[in-house]
Amino acid sequence: MAIQVQNLPALQRDFANLTAKMQRGVLRDALRSAARPVVASAKVKVAVKTGALKRGITQRVSVQGSKAQAIIGFQRDQFYGAFLELGTSHQSAKPFLRPALDESQDKILQAFADAINRGIERKTAALSGSDDG
Repeated sequence: MAIQVQNLPALQRDFANLTAKMQRGVLRDALRSAARPVVASAKVKVAVKTGALKRGITQRVSVQGSKAQAIIGFQRDQFYGAFLELGTSHQSAKPFLRPALDESQDKILQAFADAINRGIERKTAALSGSDDG
């Protein structure tokens, strides 16, 4: 899923006024917020035998240059989550990640937008406050 924010001149202007480090921080926080509903939904949907896979569902956020991404998956120790999600020649698929993503799209967009707005407001206020001193 890719998210593009367009036609929001004031938001873009305010974001552009932040330092590169602040922009990365705002994007990182927004991606974490956007990923939370998917992680929560996946934990509800995953088949539980021991609970290790459920506990191992994680999110990882990366912001490098103009590329920002949130990766939702499971820890390496729970590699068998891929077998559950995709199935094998011996077992049918029991997807939990894709359905969690599909059902959470509205929540993802709302969480991302809210976090971007909060982050820009907070960082803009910090910049304004630092100009006073």
